[in-house]
Amino acid sequence: MVSEATALTGLTVTYVCLNDMLCVNCGVPPGSILGPRLFIIYVNDIVNISNILQMILFADDTNIFVSGPNINELCLSMTTELSKLSQWFKLNKLSLNIKKTNFIVFKPKTKSLTDVPNVLIDGYAVNKVESSRFLGVVINSSLDWNNHINLINSKVSKTIGILKYVKNKLPEMLVLYFMNIVTLYGL
Repeated sequence: MVSEATALTGLTVTYVCLNDMLCVNCGVPPGSILGPRLFIIYVNDIVNISNILQMILFADDTNIFVSGPNINELCLSMTTELSKLSQWFKLNKLSLNIKKTNFIVFKPKTKSLTDVPNVLIDGYAVNKVESSRFLGVVINSSLDWNNHINLINSKVSKTIGILKYVKNKLPEMLVLYFMNIVTLYGL
């Protein structure tokens, strides 16, 4: 069956549909090979929203950095800039999952911050966390490696436990195969 769908630019695209016809009003069909590349092209101008924010984009993950000497001014500035970001999302028909959005205040280990003002997006407070993943690495507010080391330690311990359990129950070839998968994919 041949059907038509409207692409992001408003052009009409013809594609072959093997199942029931699904209308794609915005975006690309799920699972398409071009989807991730088209998404990157679609959002690449997000970095032009603000002169204050520094952004790092990786696939559908956006990390925003801002620095300053005063935490109150920093949070107020961040809220203002996030308002611009929210407007950009709306104009580009994208949504922000506020539940997955968080922020960290990086500081020396010896310095404690008790009164960190709220950072808001569309009136919703962004969750302040002490650690978060950044491209697979766990980063904490004091920028030490403790959280990441603990995560890796836990994964390695689980894998060793599994290997000890199965080493006498499976043929040697399967154990080597499992170890190879663990090494390659970091299970």
